[in-house]
Amino acid sequence: MKLLIVLVTHNRLELTKRTLESLLATVTVPHHIVVVDNASTDGTQDWLFEQAGENKIDWVIPNNDNAYPGAAANQGWAWGVSKYPGTTHLMRTDNDMEFRPGWDKEAVKAFKAFENLGQLGLMNQEQEFAPEPNRVTPLSHNGYTLNTYWFSIGGTHIMPKTLWDNGIRYDESPWRHMGVPTGQEDVKLSVTIKNQGFIVANLIPNLVWHLGDKAYYDQYPDYYRAKMEQRGYDYDAWLQGQIKGIDR
Repeated sequence: MKLLIVLVTHNRLELTKRTLESLLATVTVPHHIVVVDNASTDGTQDWLFEQAGENKIDWVIPNNDNAYPGAAANQGWAWGVSKYPGTTHLMRTDNDMEFRPGWDKEAVKAFKAFENLGQLGLMNQEQEFAPEPNRVTPLSHNGYTLNTYWFSIGGTHIMPKTLWDNGIRYDESPWRHMGVPTGQEDVKLSVTIKNQGFIVANLIPNLVWHLGDKAYYDQYPDYYRAKMEQRGYDYDAWLQGQIKGIDR
């Protein structure tokens, strides 16, 4: 596996530091790191350029406006695949994650075991969602087990570069607000990949986490509802927009 990692940032400098530090401390496979910053105003861009100057990351793409995560991920991948032609897998992560040793080794095992794995989520979603009604279901093949999930496997994931070569991209639409929902870019990507016949699944080992305390996970559904409503969404209408057209 030769990994092109795109980190999407927008403010939250302290979380960005923790995300990148944990990533650098744990990644062991051949890789390049490209950071796309969506118009941060809290010193994030200056700090990122410092990291590039110290050769901790390969490239920083500073956007003048918030391009939203889907567009930013596409932007970083497009630049990276042209620069690093040996890339075999593409990874996207947001700037609120903690990586623990072994996540990339488990990813290598997963892609070796599942020839038709189109998208590997790096978080075990059992840590966030109860088994019902979300139906996290184990799937075993060639001696390795993943969790399949009826919805989206999240923003932090890896997919084969061949999917990019075949035209699979993130949807770049901004999210809509106040009861006029549209699926988030990570949901749409998972649905697109599944509709083309690929497996979409998560790692089972808990090696990648959202940065947060235990209460975050224990209270995740209430936390997520509150966060979406803070962003201006009618949560129930938004959720229906997310799941519309997805085969459960």
